[in-house]
Amino acid sequence: MEKFIKLKNEMIQEASALPITDWELIISESEDVSASAFKGEINKEASSLSTAMAVRVIASGFEGTAMTEALDADEIRGLVARAYDNAITGEKSVSAPLFEGEADYPETESFEEMSVTLRDVKEAALRKLSEIMAADGRVSDGSTASAAYGRVVKYYASSRGIELSSHRDNCYVMASAKVSDDEEVKNAYSVKEGNLDGDVTEAVSKAVKSLHAEKAVGGKYDIVFSPDSMQQILETFFSVFSGKSSAYDLTRYKGREGEKVASECIRIVDDPLYPGYRCQASYDGDGCPVYTKDVITDGVLNTLLYNMEFAARCGKKTTGNGYRSAASGNGGITSYSFYIAPGNESREEVFRKAEGGIYVTEMKGFHAGANDISGDFSIESAGFLIEDGRADKPVKEFTVSGNFYELLENAAAVADDLEFDVTLAESRFGSPSVLVKNLSVSGK
Repeated sequence: MEKFIKLKNEMIQEASALPITDWELIISESEDVSASAFKGEINKEASSLSTAMAVRVIASGFEGTAMTEALDADEIRGLVARAYDNAITGEKSVSAPLFEGEADYPETESFEEMSVTLRDVKEAALRKLSEIMAADGRVSDGSTASAAYGRVVKYYASSRGIELSSHRDNCYVMASAKVSDDEEVKNAYSVKEGNLDGDVTEAVSKAVKSLHAEKAVGGKYDIVFSPDSMQQILETFFSVFSGKSSAYDLTRYKGREGEKVASECIRIVDDPLYPGYRCQASYDGDGCPVYTKDVITDGVLNTLLYNMEFAARCGKKTTGNGYRSAASGNGGITSYSFYIAPGNESREEVFRKAEGGIYVTEMKGFHAGANDISGDFSIESAGFLIEDGRADKPVKEFTVSGNFYELLENAAAVADDLEFDVTLAESRFGSPSVLVKNLSVSGK
């Protein structure tokens, strides 16, 4: 922190020597270690320590940015000069006003910093591989396990008197189990975050359950999307909730705040302070305070997500969802723990409402099968037929087609089994199992 303050003081001195109206200083310092194990040995490992610093200056009504990977006083002198030159020669309009005024920044939970080395993640990867290999005699040598740790320190300061810093770190273990019974081979994965001792043997049972799947018969089905599947859908179509998409007419939700846009069972939350999550945030990339918000409540759209730039363009107030990279200086709109809130019914109760339907547990090909502007999707899937109130016979090689906006409108039930994807960042997606009626399935 002390070195960041010295850089800020140098920034103030250099900016005062030039006709600069305003400035922002963004610094990040990150450490990452990871390893993967295959056939009883480490086949990949990586360790990196990176730093980045970006300045944005406003001069003569224009803005300029400059970046570097070196965190020293000599470098920042040249950085300010380059940013100023970019402002007066590039004549780029100011993309976003600077946040100013008194603000109450929320407190994040205090977590003891992890002490994780490359050796630790290598040992964890080997240990997790050994555990899944021992879990079932059908697990083959094609199985893998991995572990990773990441730490980030961020710093923000501006000419408006704002000075902020944050620290986060997290880790995860993951296993991909390959099982075979001499007739068929199946793969499944499991991942756990928060420590290097998480149980990932669930990957084995998931793979075993999917053996001998039959091809699904095409038609109209009630679909229950698993938490993992719905997370992928929510992440794919996240941009429809962005103020940037609204500004460019790329979302049907433009101008619809206060209107009913989804089923009453749908509540979508963006929470930078999700309890127990190690990667919480108290401020965004624009230096604005963050807060927990219901994007949708009982099917009603309350707000889209805005940073300073697109709040100004759309005539809104920022929601504290600004992102700005110290490595590139670029800004944008981000989310935090962005999730569909859990309902009050168990997964089994939701299954009973979808008798004869399909429980979708695997979806792949979103990059080619989804249009985040229209909301349309057609995704290769796999899962289980729902019979007698449970996920029963495995099915494969079918395509689920629909539209994201209509999916939210037609959601019939939400289970209480909320799960989040695993990431080492502040932004993640979560969902429970969600029942959607009468979706098209293409199969045999």
